[in-house]
Amino acid sequence: FQLRKAASDGIARTLPEMEPQGVANTIYGLSLLRTKWKILPPVLQDTLLFNLQRTVGGMKEMETSNCLSGLGRLGCDWNSLPPTLRDSFGTAFLRVTKELGRQGLTQQVHGLGRMNTEFASLPEKVRDGLLGKIKKLSRELNEQEIANLIYGLGKMSCGFGARRYSG
Repeated sequence: FQLRKAASDGIARTLPEMEPQGVANTIYGLSLLRTKWKILPPVLQDTLLFNLQRTVGGMKEMETSNCLSGLGRLGCDWNSLPPTLRDSFGTAFLRVTKELGRQGLTQQVHGLGRMNTEFASLPEKVRDGLLGKIKKLSRELNEQEIANLIYGLGKMSCGFGARRYSG
């Protein structure tokens, strides 16, 4: 309990000064501690969400991937995020799509799945971007990446009937 309190206080104190990479690494790091979103103090949750909103527009591909993966591991539900933050993640995804590699793609899809994101609830441009990137990278994916991708898409209720991407 003392470690959790000290870490929460330290994060809340330093997060407002962090750059995008620091915010992303903090969220992913919290997930590696096997903590859960629902047990984080509400002040820390609010601080994390505020600083995510502040920095997500400047995040690179791996930083957005780490955030979505970390939030998913923490058990944070996509629909519990403020709509503006969900929109900002969509915009960030579209911005980094060109540089998105195999690991980043599968990490984002897996994270979104763990966050109980419904594929149909994502903006059409984001759905098209995901499906297009999957098509582009599908022949390069290794076994683990395929498994993570299928898991994430399944959790997102995507299914094989998802709108096809021609491009």
